[in-house]
Amino acid sequence: MEKQFDSRDCSLYVLKYFYNHFYSHNVNINDLKINAIYSDSGIKLTDLHNIATNFNLNFDAFNCNKTELLRLEKNLFPLGIIFKENNEYHMVVLEKIKNDKYYIYDPLYGKQKLNEFDFYSKFSEKIIYFSKLKNEVKENKIKKFDLNFKNLFLYKIIYFIFLLLEVFLTFMLPFFNKFVFDQIIPNFLKKELFLSFIVIAW
Repeated sequence: MEKQFDSRDCSLYVLKYFYNHFYSHNVNINDLKINAIYSDSGIKLTDLHNIATNFNLNFDAFNCNKTELLRLEKNLFPLGIIFKENNEYHMVVLEKIKNDKYYIYDPLYGKQKLNEFDFYSKFSEKIIYFSKLKNEVKENKIKKFDLNFKNLFLYKIIYFIFLLLEVFLTFMLPFFNKFVFDQIIPNFLKKELFLSFIVIAW
């Protein structure tokens, strides 16, 4: 299991987990990240749902207390779980509950086995049930990371060219001003002066 590097990406790693769970295929985390919209606290569930749809996944969020969680059928697992710790939310995967132990995949720490106290001290009583889309998206409209990387490289080249042009103009401006004040104005070259003002304005 992969571990996350950005603290805001826990939900994307959970989404990646369920994609592999349902389709037996790994998805590149960068393909998920490139479609993500980040807020200060991470990725909103509505935005995560849009990403999930692009990857032929669906999910529903429910309020669920301890009693309800323990009554869930085994075939409903694994589940997405929202932890709350130090007033921050964090998404993990609850794979199963066995002998009062809670087996989770935490994107920050990998697979863990928690006792009841450790689990419920962080459990926010919110669960997320993932499923495959009934009607799969035939044409995936995901912005592929490699394509975006190529576009980004092209934009960087264009930006670099403009920077060179700006440096060139900045370097030439003192010489241009000197030419105007030393040659054109003293000699009353009206046409040349008019053209000079056009160049400066441009």
